Amino acid sequence: MFGDVFGGRGRGGGRRQQGQQQRPKENLFDKLSPVTSLRQGKFPGTDAKNIWFISFYAPWCGHCREMKGAFEQLAKSLKGLVRVGAVNCEIQKGLCAMEGVNEFPTLKLKKAGVSTPLEQGDHSFQRMRDWVLDHLPIGFANLKKPSMLTKFLENDCAVGRACVVFLNDQRDTPAWFKVASFAHRDIKMAESKGKNSAIGMYFDIVKQPTLVVICDGDIERTVAYSGRIEHDMTSTDVDAWLSSFSKDHSTGCARVKKTPKTGANLDRTTDLRKMKMGQIKALMDVHSIPCVSCYEKTDFVNAINVWLDEKFPTSEKKRKSGAEYMRASFARDDL
Repeated sequence: MFGDVFGGRGRGGGRRQQGQQQRPKENLFDKLSPVTSLRQGKFPGTDAKNIWFISFYAPWCGHCREMKGAFEQLAKSLKGLVRVGAVNCEIQKGLCAMEGVNEFPTLKLKKAGVSTPLEQGDHSFQRMRDWVLDHLPIGFANLKKPSMLTKFLENDCAVGRACVVFLNDQRDTPAWFKVASFAHRDIKMAESKGKNSAIGMYFDIVKQPTLVVICDGDIERTVAYSGRIEHDMTSTDVDAWLSSFSKDHSTGCARVKKTPKTGANLDRTTDLRKMKMGQIKALMDVHSIPCVSCYEKTDFVNAINVWLDEKFPTSEKKRKSGAEYMRASFARDDL
């Protein structure tokens, strides 16, 4: 009965006719295959740490056989990011029934017991890969400005736990970080995109991309990942390091000492002349300093001087006031 229901609606399937030879039941994927054969008792549930992409198939299904090569290629391509598995529904009928499978092949992305099905259609390697990467979970905060970092540290980086900030130099979130944030769900994570220098300054970090752990919500108790970070790497590259900062992070944070951060400091001793334009703009973002009609470096420096005059008043004899610098700047704009 199960075979009739499943065969009649799957691509390459069909009802078994009287006199037809018995359909094959052997697995399409052997032990040497990069695709993991799954069964009842060996199937990802709600507590699964990995993300799975699973094909529910029948060995007699012509389309299932046709896509075998592409599916194995997919498993190799996603190694270190997403586990790729397959269920033989001729053998695992109960499991396939529980999963609501009624056509072959049925493809699902499994995330902690939650299924997202891939609609029927082209099952080429490229389409499957693009779809899987597009449907990876987003389990982290997006930090667009320094105030959002402050809120993240206050709300998600409590005493007794570690949290993570990924300083991404690109606009797109890499697959490895999405997977890592899912695999290490007990660690709160956040990301800043596009080489956000203002947020990097809080950690005294200029070079991006960088992965930073903050211990106990203390910005002065941080440690950066010492390995190389690349956009197309896999989450396995950072798994062991992140695991040391899990909920019981005695091994990771216990070794992290306080280190005063000075990158975001701004006072009379700050030498703006040695800073690049990007650093100066980042400082202004950190301290919410407005800048009217600012185009050149001197314009931005003058705006900071105005802010410093208001925050740290000084004698006119010692230095020209920031207001005078601004008036000079406006005069240049009027020329």
